[in-house]
Amino acid sequence: MNIAEVWETDFKELENAQFGEHVALHDLKTDYKEAAITAGKTYYPMKNAAGELISITGDDLRPVEHPKGAAVIMGDIHAPTAFIVDDWDDGERLFSVLPNTEYKAACVLITPAKVSAAKEFGAKQIIITATLNQKDEMLAKLAGVNGELWLGITDLATILDNGDEVEKIPLGVNRWRCAGGEFVLSDDGLWHITDAKDDEPSKKTWLSPPLYVDGLTRNKNGTNWGKYIRTKDQDGNTHRFILTDDKLQGDAREWRKLLAAHGCSPSNKPHAKQLLSDYLHRHPTKTRYTTVSSSGWHGDVYVLPNAVFGANNVLLDKEFATHHSQKGSLSDWQENIAKECIKHDRLTLGLCMAFGGALLELMNMQSIGVHLVSSSSQGKTLTLNLACSVWGKPSDLLKTWNFTANGLEMIVSLHNDNFLALDELGQIGAKEAAKVVYMLGNGAGKGRATKDLSLQDVRTWRTCWLSTGEITLSQKLAEIGKSAHAGELMRMIHLPANSEQGSVFDDVEVGEQGRKLHSRLNDYASRFYGTAGTAWLEYLTADKKGMAELAGGLYDEFMAGFGDLSQQQGRVLGYFALMATAGELATRAGITGWQDGQASQAIANLYHVWLANNKDDLQTAQAIEAIQHFIEQHQFSRFVNATEPSFTPSDIRHTANFAGYITNIKDVGVVYAFNQSAFDEAIKKHGLSRDVCLNILKNHDFLHCNDGGRFKAKIRIENGKNPLSFYAIKAKILEFSKN
Repeated sequence: MNIAEVWETDFKELENAQFGEHVALHDLKTDYKEAAITAGKTYYPMKNAAGELISITGDDLRPVEHPKGAAVIMGDIHAPTAFIVDDWDDGERLFSVLPNTEYKAACVLITPAKVSAAKEFGAKQIIITATLNQKDEMLAKLAGVNGELWLGITDLATILDNGDEVEKIPLGVNRWRCAGGEFVLSDDGLWHITDAKDDEPSKKTWLSPPLYVDGLTRNKNGTNWGKYIRTKDQDGNTHRFILTDDKLQGDAREWRKLLAAHGCSPSNKPHAKQLLSDYLHRHPTKTRYTTVSSSGWHGDVYVLPNAVFGANNVLLDKEFATHHSQKGSLSDWQENIAKECIKHDRLTLGLCMAFGGALLELMNMQSIGVHLVSSSSQGKTLTLNLACSVWGKPSDLLKTWNFTANGLEMIVSLHNDNFLALDELGQIGAKEAAKVVYMLGNGAGKGRATKDLSLQDVRTWRTCWLSTGEITLSQKLAEIGKSAHAGELMRMIHLPANSEQGSVFDDVEVGEQGRKLHSRLNDYASRFYGTAGTAWLEYLTADKKGMAELAGGLYDEFMAGFGDLSQQQGRVLGYFALMATAGELATRAGITGWQDGQASQAIANLYHVWLANNKDDLQTAQAIEAIQHFIEQHQFSRFVNATEPSFTPSDIRHTANFAGYITNIKDVGVVYAFNQSAFDEAIKKHGLSRDVCLNILKNHDFLHCNDGGRFKAKIRIENGKNPLSFYAIKAKILEFSKN
């Protein structure tokens, strides 16, 4: 069976079929093999793995709702121009003459469903023919198709072979029929041109400056539809924004003001207003965009306010001023910034944290915060500037602590799965500081109600945030008489900003040499920025799953390099492991220019610094908070209150999982008398030894002891009975916050 026979017997009957490429030639049905070899490529109805009928747009096989036909293609599927005809003989003759014309690189699509094929096929330019009588009908049907409509042609192959003149009408989103005429986009604006009638000439009405509808938008749930608008202001700057359909259903002044705010002031004439509304409502664009409400990872796609990595059909649904800009080349950044930073552990930490934000989701981790603290100004802000240079201009990206918790939500949501730099903790009020640290670590903002009292989506985020200041969080909270809980300190890991040299530099002493290096690096950060972040996201989105597996291996390797640690020490080590992983993975990606292992060594050095500064404090916090938590959770259910007038010794028989007594000891006050099993239960989840924990409680005067050198106290619960031994925890422990 030859190609013509296949066409006549099969394809013409497939009006309800679907465009679909069978990508493996050897899998074609027997009757189609010769046709495929002859034509070069065969299209016929098929289903994908999900059982859905599919259509072809360039290389993209995707489900569609309305199957329209099948086709045979002659030539290269990737050709920039495609002729579409509905007769086999015409198509075969046309393909034979194309090599001798200006369209020698074009392909020919033969299909009984020309209009559907024109809308579905992925060529940059479609050429399709029509008789003079079909002109208006075809222009209306082909609205939104890029290409040309050739009129009055009966033998296209002969016309092209002879080089004869052809009447060509441009098609595309810049020209399409509607409202008794056609909309035309040109450099001087958007126009509507009415059709000429016997007694009335054509009328041309200016509607607005050039206004492009680049696609339709909707969220991942298929709601909140809109138009993706592109225009230019009077300075020639391009503006892109989403005009939601709900605005188009309301007062026209609302969406007209939005256009004007972007430098596209439309005509105020009543008729022009209605035509512009028709233009926006009925625009034929077929392009679809999925909108998301935050930057960062969305599946395998990574979204920045000004760019998308891993796909080209995802948009951020809000307008944000983006500061993710670029200047210089990646090699400039490597040579002048990364090469110097790797010599200094704290500068390396900054770059690793800048890379680390994009790894949080891959590693299933929450936000990580580090606070560099020193009383002198020896490079803390420089560290932030260099870290910011990964993503953009430091002066645009660097934030100060001078904001409220509410103001933070918008800022940090733009840094989701990314890096946030916060300078000078001293600038924020003490009350707000505690709220902000909690919110940053918790990864979520406040729930708020909409006008109709429904709950708005709560902003969420993951971020690596690096902070600086001359004071610690504890010192800040002390301004209002409060102490920092261990949990707050865990959300914001404190590190001394200065090395043994007295600054962020490890091998340069404070003085003239240090000042020169400081000045030079600040200058480099203002000249070379943004390229590393772009390269990083391109690397991660090329194979997100593979990157997650590779990162997991690097993470485990770093964690394995340390011995036995307490639960909280291990938790903090995990934070440092994420930073080391980011640095090593960025190095393997060819972004940093460092040697393998250098980033891990720098981060390990700083973990040892943190461990030396926090080992005793963390154990104290663990011990105290473990007991606090147990009492708060079980004081009314597992302790028998011997201070109650109604107390009887038999109460113990009615107490499940009896933990001890609440009693009042003269000259001591109220104590929680733990039995040994309950005490061990309280501390075991934190990996604490009993003796270490009891020593901490005793040293902080939370443990009442009256039994010689032992930790226990002899307490008489029942008059006339012998005293019993307990671990007697003073009730004032509940009022203590770890500082």
